[in-house]
Amino acid sequence: MSLNESIAKFVAADIRYGITIVSTFLLGLALLFFKDFPDYYRSSLIPGLIVYTIGTGLLAHIQVVITASTNTKAKADGGAVRGINEASLRNINICHVVWFVAFIGYLVYRNIYYS
Repeated sequence: MSLNESIAKFVAADIRYGITIVSTFLLGLALLFFKDFPDYYRSSLIPGLIVYTIGTGLLAHIQVVITASTNTKAKADGGAVRGINEASLRNINICHVVWFVAFIGYLVYRNIYYS
């Protein structure tokens, strides 16, 4: 299996990093046209997107660590591997929504007060 196939298989099997991958792709596209953007986008959208991407990556990593911890505990207790529990998954999803709303709020704030 080639490297591209293994990466595609990982991404398809484990969507935890999906938001991070999409925002990294969008950030890359934005950076390609960075010099053509108006000053507002260069001073607010790009830095905000960078921070948002880092935050989603951290949230995805926290989810991976919680899942690994839960599976390790289940194996130690002789139980079946069950993945992340529903309460933790709900909390991670809430954090993703709050993080996205904060990102949008930052962009709106910058647009209103610094335009």
